[in-house]
Amino acid sequence: MDGTAAVHDAYQAYYRRLVGAVYTLTRDLAEAQDVVHEAFARALAHPARFVEVRDPQAWLLTVAMNMARNRYRRHRSPSAATPSCSETTTRSGCPPTAAPGRPPLPRGSGRSALATETGLCPR
Repeated sequence: MDGTAAVHDAYQAYYRRLVGAVYTLTRDLAEAQDVVHEAFARALAHPARFVEVRDPQAWLLTVAMNMARNRYRRHRSPSAATPSCSETTTRSGCPPTAAPGRPPLPRGSGRSALATETGLCPR
């Protein structure tokens, strides 16, 4: 059996199962389908190597899950990786500009320098 036929047979046999498995990670059907299609595209890029794979379903699942994780890392919001303000914080995650009944805090009091410079907290 040539490599292209092997990839086609694997697509017919495993596509739905792979999409279901990737969906458990992504919780987005379109994303899961896209990632699984990309995994099959990688298999089609080197069909001779795909024929030599001992367990094609496991190989495709590993490729698809790794691609989904990489997409997640690349597309998550930059603010998730940025440290938030330290000390006392409000609902917005930034320190209050003044406590109720008190004068405004002096500049730099209780504010993270990184948060102030990056604009996460008002100056």
